[in-house]
Formats: sequence, structure tokens, C-alpha cells
Amino acid sequence: VGDIEAVRAHAALRQIRMQIKLLVELETVLPVWFLKRVHVVRSCHFPDKESYLRRMLRQAMNAAEEIQGKGKTEAAIRLAEMKQNVREVKEWLNSIEQDLEQQLVMMKTFAACVKRIQKMAPQHDVEKEEPTTAGVLNEKENDKHPLDPVVEESVTEQAVK
Repeated sequence: VGDIEAVRAHAALRQIRMQIKLLVELETVLPVWFLKRVHVVRSCHFPDKESYLRRMLRQAMNAAEEIQGKGKTEAAIRLAEMKQNVREVKEWLNSIEQDLEQQLVMMKTFAACVKRIQKMAPQHDVEKEEPTTAGVLNEKENDKHPLDPVVEESVTEQAVK
């Protein structure tokens, strides 16, 4: 038994000796500017004073115990409120998504109408047209607008979708 204690003490001394050798070697290898930044002139340890980290850990542990000790009812109520808020936000986002989908369908319909109008419209030379008759429909010849069938087709396609 006494031999084991002597071996442990000798091992502790060898460990301290190795650490000192390592520090001396590092001091010779490391640059001076690094050593100045790392060097601690004075270190004070107050065993009776609680460190900041230990105090924060203690406060966190106390808070956790309070939550568990006060009752799970408060936590359950908060959780239920948060779940309700999440449900409301999801419903709101779903309504926005539906509105955007409707707008997308309308924009696609509008784009299809524009493409059909561009295909139906005759290609005119701007120089040959008279400014007074350009773009004016003669109501005596046609009571209906020439683009009414195109608009009606797109509306029926949208209704079918």
C-alpha cells in the first residue's frame, strides 16, 4: 500500500516536471508579441466568491426547478397558447396562399388573352395608317367587340379548371 502512494507521488512530480519543460520550450519557440498577449502578471483566486459562470448555472438550475415545482399547469397553459398562435398563423398563411394561387390563375388567363389578341391583331404599318381611324371601331358594322370571343373562351377555360 505504501508503495502505491510513493508511485503516485513520483508520477505527479514527473507530470509537473514535464509541464515545466513544455512551457520553457514554448517560450523559446513562440514570438514575443504572442507571449506578451498571453502572459498573466497577476492571478487572484477567491475561493469564497462564486464565479459568474457558476452563478449563471445555479440561476438556470433554480429556474428549471421552479418551472417543474410550480406546476406543469402554467407551462401547459403557455404551451396551449403557443399552439393556438401557431394554428392561427398557419390559417392566415393558408389564406394568403389561396389568394396568391387565385391571382396566379388570373394572371395566366390574362397572359393567354394577351397572346390571343396579339395573334388576332393584324400587323399594320404605322406609317400607312391614318391617325383619325387608327384603333377606332365602327359600331355600325359590328355591335360586338371583336375580342369578346377570346375573353369568353378564357373565362370558360378558367371555370373548367
